[in-house]
Amino acid sequence: DGWFGLTENGVLATTVADATLGFSVMAGRAPAKLVQPDKLRVGVSLRSPVAGVRPDEPNREAVAKASKLLVGVGHDTVTADPPYSTAVGLAGLATWFACAYREADAAGLDVRTLQPRTRRHIALGKLMWRRGWVGQRQRDAWREKSIQFFAESGIDVLLTPALAAAPPPADGHAAGSWRRNMQINMAYAPYAAPWNIAGLPAIVVPVGLRPDGLPIAVQLVGPPDSELLLLAIAGQLEVANPWPRHAFV
Repeated sequence: DGWFGLTENGVLATTVADATLGFSVMAGRAPAKLVQPDKLRVGVSLRSPVAGVRPDEPNREAVAKASKLLVGVGHDTVTADPPYSTAVGLAGLATWFACAYREADAAGLDVRTLQPRTRRHIALGKLMWRRGWVGQRQRDAWREKSIQFFAESGIDVLLTPALAAAPPPADGHAAGSWRRNMQINMAYAPYAAPWNIAGLPAIVVPVGLRPDGLPIAVQLVGPPDSELLLLAIAGQLEVANPWPRHAFV
């Protein structure tokens, strides 16, 4: 229940087999055996959950490459844009702010010792929590809408960029204002949050490198209980497009 359920224990792995084993151990089950999925209908979307944000060219190319790979292993791809809304974005932000306030309050932190940007984040969370703007109702509504999206569009899984841009440079990032940090974070990493809020399974799969040499990936999202299916699709991508297990030096 950490951060109102927005945080989950997970596995970072360099192979799909290792990820599958790790999740099986965490679930207290015998290692799952992945099977080749039947022909799937894969929805493809570049649409960003954040208005005004578009994926850069390397991320668009990553999605195009993954689409071709999925077609190459026997699946169909169609355009399918999720019904992102301002309401779910505001609900997610309010929850995120309130999480920081609740964590700081539970730990008895003296907020005066924290960075100005962190103090502002906590102050906004306190305001939203005390005014009752953080509730399960908005998240439940988005979850139902997300599940309905899969059912009505007829897709089995959704393919999106993992990020919209390259990660910001680390040097000097912590010294930036709260507003600047928020804008940067939402502009480069908007794609995971809606599915985190909905509580639907998702996996990020490498597909290559950016022109600057940084790794690039795509995100696969599925309806409830599709974890093994997502892992199986990731396995197909790994076989069709092997990635290096270690960073280049």
